[in-house]
Amino acid sequence: MQKTRLLYLPEFNVVSGDATVIACRSEEDSCCLILDQTVFYPGGGGQPADTGEISVLDTTQPVQEIWMEEPGIVMHRVANCPSTLTPGATVHMHVDTPTRALHNRLHSAGHVIDLAVHRLGFDWTPTKGAHFPAMSFVEYSSNTPLPEGAKDKLQEQCNELIAAGSANTIKFIDAAGHPLTNPGLGHMDAERVVAYDDFNLACGGTHVADIAEIGNLLIKKAKKKKNTVKVSYTLEPL
Repeated sequence: MQKTRLLYLPEFNVVSGDATVIACRSEEDSCCLILDQTVFYPGGGGQPADTGEISVLDTTQPVQEIWMEEPGIVMHRVANCPSTLTPGATVHMHVDTPTRALHNRLHSAGHVIDLAVHRLGFDWTPTKGAHFPAMSFVEYSSNTPLPEGAKDKLQEQCNELIAAGSANTIKFIDAAGHPLTNPGLGHMDAERVVAYDDFNLACGGTHVADIAEIGNLLIKKAKKKKNTVKVSYTLEPL
């Protein structure tokens, strides 16, 4: 089965679009749709999945669950499949934009902390992160003591970065590191690189187009246990 084309990969702020039904599978209390392309982020990499609605024939249904199945197929669960729905039908997708915007801000905030760590010259290597509304943190490996005043230094640097803003860009590169020129590329067979000005990171999630959109990022803790540094953070409402 063909991979799902991810419409949010080549550009920022893709929140609606049409798709063709590849397959539909009725289950006891729901229906799973496989589409040729999607605007919905299926979760992963510490970022939660999108929420939203799919208009199927003459009904609009909330998306109950979205996830990525191997190999590269996104599943969309709705309450039911209309009896007349068949492969080849067109559906309309719409992401819940306030939720997407919050996820973008939380995810990008984690990367701003990465950028702050880089600017401060801390000897930390990123290992993982979680960018959920109720729990947001980034972790790093480090063999050196926690720098004195690390939390305050990170806060100051993040404040400066967000106040300055950025012009974020998206590009794709091949295995040799050469940029690919197809602007419509929407799958993960190539490496996707998101640049916050000149700070490049390989990432498949959704991001703000300008880090000024993050708003007030608050560093709650910067703690080290053994060789792991954990930086916890939250965002103030806009």
